[in-house]
Amino acid sequence: CASASIPYLRDFDGSNWPPLCWNIAGQTAMITQGVNDYIEASFWNYNNAQAITSTEPISISSDARVKFRWAHLYNANYPFDQMILRMRDANGTQWDTLANFIGQTFTSPNAQTTTPPADGDFVQETFNLNPAYTGQDVVFEFVFNSDFGLDVFVDDFIVEPLPACPEP
Repeated sequence: CASASIPYLRDFDGSNWPPLCWNIAGQTAMITQGVNDYIEASFWNYNNAQAITSTEPISISSDARVKFRWAHLYNANYPFDQMILRMRDANGTQWDTLANFIGQTFTSPNAQTTTPPADGDFVQETFNLNPAYTGQDVVFEFVFNSDFGLDVFVDDFIVEPLPACPEP
């Protein structure tokens, strides 16, 4: 696929699954499109399994940030459920980790076991990209590591120019 431009939005709505130009690797059956149009990493019944989904190249034409929403219920019986967001230059091999969610803080309000909470209970994350990526084509990747635990939900993946006055 050709590089996408920013602003970039993948809301996982619609009938295209997997999303056009996104790759799914590893335990591919773990990653599905949820009925409410989001990524669902089905950790239930997968122990010590990993699934990865990555974007097509995205051209970072100005200083930018990445935003997405997620939901997951932490359970002490499955403490090693994990979601990692990382990125790299589209032509490179070295990944930079933007976020690593694991343990007791990897939980969201009103989360469920294998169904997502209400839309308003997803957690919004925002990460400013390293300015060294400006002018580059990059790839983002979600790594899902299952400890046989509860499902993870991701929605509204956005890469956009950094606003002049970012919200606090």
